[in-house]
Amino acid sequence: MDDLDHFVLDPIVRQLDWNLLRTFIVIVQEKSLTGAANRLLLTQPAISSALKKLETRLGAKLIERGGRAFSVTPEGLALFAECLAVYGQIAALPARLDAVQKKVTGTVNIAAASGAASDILDEALDVFHASYPDVALSINISSSVNATQSVRANVAPLAICYAQSTFETLNYDHLREVVFGLYCGPRHRLYGRWDVDLSDLAGESFISFQTDRLADDQWPEELLRFRQKMSFRTIGNSFNLSEVFRMVSANLGIGLFPVSTVLRAEEDGRLWRLPPRDDSLKASVYLITNPAKRVTIGEAAFIDVVRQLARRPRISERASRHRVPIKSSD
Repeated sequence: MDDLDHFVLDPIVRQLDWNLLRTFIVIVQEKSLTGAANRLLLTQPAISSALKKLETRLGAKLIERGGRAFSVTPEGLALFAECLAVYGQIAALPARLDAVQKKVTGTVNIAAASGAASDILDEALDVFHASYPDVALSINISSSVNATQSVRANVAPLAICYAQSTFETLNYDHLREVVFGLYCGPRHRLYGRWDVDLSDLAGESFISFQTDRLADDQWPEELLRFRQKMSFRTIGNSFNLSEVFRMVSANLGIGLFPVSTVLRAEEDGRLWRLPPRDDSLKASVYLITNPAKRVTIGEAAFIDVVRQLARRPRISERASRHRVPIKSSD
């Protein structure tokens, strides 16, 4: 402890304010000073002032902005990655203190792509809560790219998402092969038609299940090739399946959905499945963890629950994979 008494802080460390770094994270995530102001319940001038102060203290331009243009500089991207890492360390402090006292409390933060292995996640939440009722659970739905980034930066202990590319520093446990289907809404010109083939779909307006916000497009390769082959015109996108469903239902275009997540909507007539009506469009879902992260007892237990459930055969999943709409005799 004597050494700590004489520890000298770097001038940058003394001057930096965590609130400035937290504000910068939100600015980058929202890709807008106004959006950041709305999210943080502050004024736009206050956000602009915080950004200017941070840039001055670091001596670097972090955001290029002018008119409607907005882009993060290379220095800004590097800072954003470091800010996420710092955030992860700070967020883990309460759980680490509880671990000293052998208490299993705190919060397990789960990053997930919308609709990815939802059956495993549903059951994992039930099983885990029964064993650890004092641990809170938080689910953050985002793109697969951002979910993976949150694990790399130690913000989240795990992610359940799609993974087109992998990082050597992370662990990937395969959870599922998710079958996708192409669907239209009740007001679409192809709704209810059985005489449609793939050639009829070329150039259709398309609602993208967007998997990315800050990096390059990371769509599962098989689905990306299909989209490119069909020359779909993307006119709407969201990484949240509920919003993709909203736009497809409103007849903005057709969209790809995990078959198992929209069975009820198909049965109720809210969606109509288009070709290909087989299992040819698939994407792998993974449990992603970071072996370098010091996880809490609760986080380790939840990860173990997901892994155990993933090893069990899923009768309902196999059944949903092979479900093909029955053609009317009329």
